Amino acid sequence: MSNKEPIKPKILHITADGTILKSIEGIVIPVTSGTYPLYKAVADMVMKNKLLVQRKEKTA
Repeated sequence: MSNKEPIKPKILHITADGTILKSIEGIVIPVTSGTYPLYKAVADMVMKNKLLVQRKEKTA
């Protein structure tokens, strides 16, 4: 084992106008042709998880 310190990533949120934010909590990112694939992927994951939870509840 090494004595390396854990990696602590620094996340920067830079808006289109160049503003740097510590957090994007509460910020709504508009759906555009560039952001749509990410929104779709997240929605698909949420729905898949919801279906898995429902199946688990049925079999319990």
